[in-house]
Amino acid sequence: MRLGRLAPAAGGRGPAGQGAPAADRFGAAGPARPGRRRRAVRREVRRADARPRRRRRLLRRGPLRRRRRHPRRVHVPVRRAERQVRAEYPRLRAEALAILVHGARDPRETAAFAEGCVRAADEGLAGIDFLYTPYDTEADWTPMYRLAERFAEAGLGITAHAGEVSTANIAAAAAMPGLTRIGHGVHAAADPELMRLLADRGVTLECALTCNAYFGVLPEVDGHPLTKLVEAGVPVTLATDNPVQLGTTIEREYALAAGLGLGPERLADLTRNAIRAAFTSDERKAAMLAELAEAERTRLSGGRGGPATR
Repeated sequence: MRLGRLAPAAGGRGPAGQGAPAADRFGAAGPARPGRRRRAVRREVRRADARPRRRRRLLRRGPLRRRRRHPRRVHVPVRRAERQVRAEYPRLRAEALAILVHGARDPRETAAFAEGCVRAADEGLAGIDFLYTPYDTEADWTPMYRLAERFAEAGLGITAHAGEVSTANIAAAAAMPGLTRIGHGVHAAADPELMRLLADRGVTLECALTCNAYFGVLPEVDGHPLTKLVEAGVPVTLATDNPVQLGTTIEREYALAAGLGLGPERLADLTRNAIRAAFTSDERKAAMLAELAEAERTRLSGGRGGPATR
């Protein structure tokens, strides 16, 4: 669950997002086109910059507003929503993230955002997701390093979008204080040095296969470098990115990964990576790892009458 977002998500409307099956919704969006993701990210930033009043309103909303607030204001709605969804999907766990879109353009707003996030760290906010621009060329991340250091000192997890449309900004993002995850980062597969950097620092990549194909930033899913990253020792997880817009589910992402050649053990490793990299409590991590270990024991013992598989 993400709160405090400073820019709307890019995406279409119409029949493709209105309850059609996943495959139909994915196909209805049309063929992937190179550069679509770049334009989408730039459009998000332009919209955010063009609407300062709306940004200030969003900035003060939810976890970022201090006055007359209950000390568990972030925690309470997140847990309530989590309980509602778990009624149908009992294995779901959720935490709240705030997204900072190019925070260096208005120092006053950025300072207010940072202050609000630090306060919200005691009220249930779990992490910060940085979306910095320029997105497809190298940027100066120095202002973000100072913010990240402050967030990390407050106990917030740090992730950043980078390496989705090119190798740009992967190394810079990986150097952020407290950063443990990068959103996408798949173009690191084109550079052995970048893969070694990520593996050595234990930076987890959040890979969204359907998203990468949808926006045309990589070839079709069959050509995705997921297995190359795994074999290089880079911690990788699977993600849906925006499941409503993309018409996908986490089950579908795992099925796509299996189609790339990852067997049950490797797929379980991806889940294990996700748990270890999660911005959540040690108690929750331990419980989820125990649940995964039990599921693995059941599979290896041929649970429910089936043969053991590896």
